[in-house]
Amino acid sequence: MMKKVGVLDPANVLIAADQMNLCHNYVTLSPHERINIARLQLLAGKHSMSTSSFEAARLYFESGVSLLGNDDWHSNYSLTLELYEMSALVEFINGNENSDSILQKRLESIFRFARRFEDAFNANILQIKLLGSRGNYSNAIRKCLDVLSQLGESFPEQIDWTLAESCVAELKNITATLTKDHICQYPKMTDQSKLTAMKFMNLITLYAVAHKPMLMPIVSNRMLKLSLQFGFCDDSLLGLSMAGYSIVNFGSDISTGYRVSKLAEALIELNPVRQALKTRLVTIWYGHSKPYVEPIQSAREIFVDLYNQCMLVGDVENAMYSWLFYCNLGFHIGSNLDNVEKAHSILIEKTRKFKHHTMLSAMSSFRACKILLCPGVYENDTEIADIKTFEEIRTIAHDSNNEHLLWHVDLDEMQVRFWFREYIPIAKLSEKYRNSKSKRSFELLRKFYDGISSFSFARDTGEEFWAQIGEECVTFWTTIVSLSNWNFENNLLLLQAESSYTKGDFADAETLYEASILSARRHKFLHEEALACELFGIYYCDRGMAEKGWDKLQLALQKYSEWGALGKAASLEKFMSWVNPEHFKKLKMME
Repeated sequence: MMKKVGVLDPANVLIAADQMNLCHNYVTLSPHERINIARLQLLAGKHSMSTSSFEAARLYFESGVSLLGNDDWHSNYSLTLELYEMSALVEFINGNENSDSILQKRLESIFRFARRFEDAFNANILQIKLLGSRGNYSNAIRKCLDVLSQLGESFPEQIDWTLAESCVAELKNITATLTKDHICQYPKMTDQSKLTAMKFMNLITLYAVAHKPMLMPIVSNRMLKLSLQFGFCDDSLLGLSMAGYSIVNFGSDISTGYRVSKLAEALIELNPVRQALKTRLVTIWYGHSKPYVEPIQSAREIFVDLYNQCMLVGDVENAMYSWLFYCNLGFHIGSNLDNVEKAHSILIEKTRKFKHHTMLSAMSSFRACKILLCPGVYENDTEIADIKTFEEIRTIAHDSNNEHLLWHVDLDEMQVRFWFREYIPIAKLSEKYRNSKSKRSFELLRKFYDGISSFSFARDTGEEFWAQIGEECVTFWTTIVSLSNWNFENNLLLLQAESSYTKGDFADAETLYEASILSARRHKFLHEEALACELFGIYYCDRGMAEKGWDKLQLALQKYSEWGALGKAASLEKFMSWVNPEHFKKLKMME
């Protein structure tokens, strides 16, 4: 039968499988026929997977499993194992209503009947991904570490800053002389145990970023050392990018980390499976190191392609992260908030389908920002009841011991407070992060909010403490601007303007405010152009130049409206009613 349909022709395989599915329940099949049809269903499912037809693949694999008897784990072990693996995989990708229960049954059978530890590797990977997608990062990491230990790659249970910094120092030494040509000359890794270990070390990074970040430099260090000793493989390139991430976030060296990650990207471009490899760089390269240096608008558009590529290969987790980064960066570059919210609505629908609970909590926090910035947008939104408060999300973060989520909810609240010039809560939230050694994602935003707030406190209180914090933020941003003038120049200029204002150097302050406005306009950061206009207007009003201040505030109001920040615009209009030059003229006439 298999010879007649021509197993190498996908069209014939699919036609034959469909015909068999129509009739095999109505005829009595011999054991030999039953196994042949099960093999046909496996082939049809694989062909469907290769064309991203995951629902069709699910039906083929389900049909194949249904043809297996109780004794086939013994008499047809390889076929049974592969059918159960593929059925479990496609259930994870599809995320249908009954997918969880079917997936768990398939995994339980594989763990029960697997003859060798190696035969359960794919099932272990799926179980880890399932744990991670449900926000159970702790158990996902623990499972990875257990498998790695059985493969001879143990990691310390207790990790402190000393160990992490030591590994980062080694990474910088190892990568200092690595070049594309140098790595291309290395032999390929052939040790199967090491190849498997590399896969699980790469997998652990998906969850370590959020739950146990200090594992990142230790795992990437091990991956590079194994590659240099046993040869390079596809996962070695991901380990190299992870090393770049670790150098950025734990070594306070963005330029070196960017260079290392860029080297990994260049090597991946030479790889025959580069599209699949790119999808696995979503969090450690495209979402973190890359936007530090390259124009952030172009960095954002990459995530649309990454999302599509991830979905095509069935990498649901990285697809969700790709779209999340696309949404987040849309907010941070000043894209129209209406459009950003539409993108978020698409992602919320997807994450509900695939039950990515922790990501839903993070998005609830981000949507809360836009509710405050855009009142009225959700008047007819049936999902508004699902929007959690900052404190509710903090409770989720504490209960799940998710430091990554806790950081993001703090940052989300800081940015809402910042746009409404509520500086006291920013100071309280920022205090616990000021002495942190790690450069978390978007840490530069925290320092920007903290700097602007601190200069305001310094002027109001006259306390040197606040001026010092502000100046430390200026120093930090001076270094950041050296990496990307396009992305960060306007922020530095605004911090410097606030610094000069605080010091009483008014001529310099006015020059810097104007320069910040022009820089934001030139580099297409509409929201930050509005911010610079607003702070410049407040500066003029504070100094008794109400008419000049009014002109700048009017411009800020126009820009906030273009951004879609209707809540912020309304707040600014209320403030402007108090500083209207006509109001002051009437007061003078009354005097």
